[in-house]
Amino acid sequence: MDWVTAIKEIQKAQEDDRLVIFVGAGVSKNSGVPSWWELIRNFGDELGYSRCDTCQKKVADCPKSDCKDRYEYTQEEFLRIPEYYFQQDASENHADYFGLIQSALHCENGPNPIDDEILSVFPRHIITTNYDPLLEKSQSVNSLLYTVVARDSDLLAEANDRYIIKMHGDLDKPDTIVLKESDYIKYEQEHPLICTFIKSLLVNHTFIFLGYSLNDNNLNLIIGWINYFRELHGVKERPANFWLDSKPATPFEEARLESRNIYVVDLSSLPADLGEKAGVPSSITNGTGRKLFTFLRCITNPKITYQHIPLEDRIVEKYQLLKSYSKISHQDLIAVHPLGRTKFLDTELIFYEKPWYECIQKLLSDSHSVVSNVYRRAGISAIHFYESDSPFPVPDVYEPVDSLFQLYLDNNYSTLNATLETCKDLVQKMHYSHLLGKDKKHVEMLLSVITKANPPDDYVSVLLSKMRARIATLSYFERQENKTLELQRAFNTSPPERYKNAVSFLRMLFDSPAKNMQKMEDILSKHERRYAFDNRTTYFDHSYIGLWELKAYAYDYYFFFKENGIPLDYFSEPKEYFSYYLKALLCSYSPESKKMDFWGIGAHKEEHNYPIGEVDLDMLVKFTSPKTLKSWLKKYSVQKLKIEDGLDITQKFVNLCASLAHFRIRYWHEHIHCFAIILCSVDLGKNSVCAIFRALANVVIEASKSAPVMVEDVFDAIELIVNHISVKDVCAERTLLLDALLADAIYPLLIDRKNSSFGRIIRKYADEISQDNRDQFKRHIDGINDITQKVKKLYFFRSFYSKEFCTTFFGEHLDHLSAEQSFNLLTENILPFDEKCWAKFISTLEKQDAARKAQPGMRTFPDWLIVTIEECMILKLLGFDIDLTSLEPYAHYSEHLSFMVNPEAFDYSQVNTEHYMWQNLIYSKEYQPYFVEHKSAVLSDDLRKSFDLGVATEAQQKIVYGILLSQDELQRF
Repeated sequence: MDWVTAIKEIQKAQEDDRLVIFVGAGVSKNSGVPSWWELIRNFGDELGYSRCDTCQKKVADCPKSDCKDRYEYTQEEFLRIPEYYFQQDASENHADYFGLIQSALHCENGPNPIDDEILSVFPRHIITTNYDPLLEKSQSVNSLLYTVVARDSDLLAEANDRYIIKMHGDLDKPDTIVLKESDYIKYEQEHPLICTFIKSLLVNHTFIFLGYSLNDNNLNLIIGWINYFRELHGVKERPANFWLDSKPATPFEEARLESRNIYVVDLSSLPADLGEKAGVPSSITNGTGRKLFTFLRCITNPKITYQHIPLEDRIVEKYQLLKSYSKISHQDLIAVHPLGRTKFLDTELIFYEKPWYECIQKLLSDSHSVVSNVYRRAGISAIHFYESDSPFPVPDVYEPVDSLFQLYLDNNYSTLNATLETCKDLVQKMHYSHLLGKDKKHVEMLLSVITKANPPDDYVSVLLSKMRARIATLSYFERQENKTLELQRAFNTSPPERYKNAVSFLRMLFDSPAKNMQKMEDILSKHERRYAFDNRTTYFDHSYIGLWELKAYAYDYYFFFKENGIPLDYFSEPKEYFSYYLKALLCSYSPESKKMDFWGIGAHKEEHNYPIGEVDLDMLVKFTSPKTLKSWLKKYSVQKLKIEDGLDITQKFVNLCASLAHFRIRYWHEHIHCFAIILCSVDLGKNSVCAIFRALANVVIEASKSAPVMVEDVFDAIELIVNHISVKDVCAERTLLLDALLADAIYPLLIDRKNSSFGRIIRKYADEISQDNRDQFKRHIDGINDITQKVKKLYFFRSFYSKEFCTTFFGEHLDHLSAEQSFNLLTENILPFDEKCWAKFISTLEKQDAARKAQPGMRTFPDWLIVTIEECMILKLLGFDIDLTSLEPYAHYSEHLSFMVNPEAFDYSQVNTEHYMWQNLIYSKEYQPYFVEHKSAVLSDDLRKSFDLGVATEAQQKIVYGILLSQDELQRF
């Protein structure tokens, strides 16, 4: 096998932590330790044993001292000569025999650089037939991680996962030395644990033999074990083993070894300049030793061999680690094989080093290559050299993996559910079954089938499988601690190098994406500063630059868990992760007058509103909350959203409504509410509006049949749509929705729990409710005998009656009205304001005040004491004849009331112009002069700061610029 291929195979074994290095006498020779042949020669000299009797070159006056032929021992003699000496040794405990070994092998030199480099390779185990202590005395810090084993008892006494096994004993422990023939014959009987341990490694580890010759008995023993196991178990595919020699083997010997899965690496084939690149120490003078060091250094420093391995081969080899992913993360793509300085913008990979760009461009030119396939699976639409204007496209990116994903994006869950029955992709079948809320046992069954049908074949697929199993079965009540610990162990026992980079994104999902989110936070901050109200900086890059960076992060995460079947849809982590991109997207709608585009030319901000695409819409609908989405729209003062051309959001909303009615999954109520918020922010045609009303009506109609409570969950969305999506004429579909809300199974729930907003809708659109429905309610109310219930119903549906009737009816039954109801009837000019009516408010205040004093720490929601105080103040501002002195006992509960009762003595630094009640008071003609007079206190430091930061609300701007400041003062503020 050529040396390059051998190094690549050895590196794989090293990265998988299944590498074992066998170290022979040839390594220790570089420290001056005599070879095995030299040791046996000493025994022969002591015995007077030589090959002279059989030497064909022998002459009468043969010079024995200079003749080397006398030491040409056979393999049998190498073992028997020490045996002969041992048998003749009459010293106590064979002290002479062991002493000869120790004196012959004694060496003053310490470990040589090859010993250190072997430790740097960091194999799983090191096995040596040498007696010397050079390896364990290596200066490499890795030597501290190995336990030395010379006897079977050492394996039992010191448990470790890395060993230096001194297979033939330790020079400092004479009784452990294996040298003579009887030692080899009895070896397996006297060292059963060591033998068993080494044999077990032969099953799935790669062995490298260093410092051995082909006729070495030690090497042949291992070859014999390998051949025995291969024949006994019929094993054909097992890791390769490598024997390093200073010269090539004969073709016959090479074929013999390869039949035993041992490949000869000819060190003489290493290029001449490789040693210089490897930095071979000058202390290694032996030519073979220098080659051996160079080979080992190529393992620990792959860059040395780069010029001898085609770049495409290197890249393809690294990308093979990502084969188990349906979607490859950008993070993993760059981690497994760095490409110089790069950046991801949107779905493009930007190169800053031209050689790398040209290399990848060349590889991508073949659309069927491994590299093209990997880049498509990474969701990269194009690569781009930063100085170039034209990107190089990667075709077929972000097309749906199959019809299931498109059905998901369309919210067509009914068809998606039906398609799952015949779906052959079990991972996606499990993912969408979880999404559709199928029974947990069904999901677990699919997970089991996936494992049986496609057992994990590499580390990545093992982690993916375990991740899916954990998340798919995780719930509030079942925290899956065992699966979590199992996954934690799987990550912690990761092979040292090979898969470390290939699972970096998956590990981030398991641990925490905090590092990435910190980066996104920084990008978002820069993006927001660019769109800030007071920013007058000229920019020479594109206004979307930060947005594109964040989109790359968000899309990478989104498609990773979607396409790899990791069911994170209902978890909070994706919401937080996507929030940076979504905020940046909405930030592009900030109502600035002008910004600078990438040419530095002023452009209207409206031209830079980033259009919402299909995936963006999915994130906004399913990975935010209504409260959060509203806050973002308010923060960035978004008035209208722009939808990408060709995107039919109406149909997606209709599908979502139909799916909710069918599946009734609790998470989807918020999805509909978020979708409603978006619909209220886009321009819709009449047909779309009618379709939206019809879809909501169908939800209510279906809910009324068996799940009325579902309407409560979607009522916020209904209220939003009804109040904010306008139609010029009477809309039959809106009438259909209003009538559906008045179904017998629905309206009682809404009256009890959504009284205020539901009542406003009914009153606002009373004329659009069908006449039959109105007449039916009137007949029902007229037939009620219980006056309390009749007042309650008639109050709610008062818009179905004439104003004159309501004035008479409620005037006669004022005692049955609450203060809040009285307030609403007063502001609608249905009730006349008189002492009896005012007494109701005072009575309510007295009761709430008494309750507050009885239980000082107790509060209710709503706080009826505060509500009633504010109602009284609003009535005063509306011109009703309110006696403020009667409210004085309650002024300490409200700073607004405290002001109204005694404006001259009020501390105006308490005024908060953001609060609606202060705004009402400032706009009031009666009280406005007080604020103008005390404007220095009203214009607090906090208020000035909000203007400086550009976060002052429109109402605050009207108050400050339109009321408080004179023309001269405007410039100084």
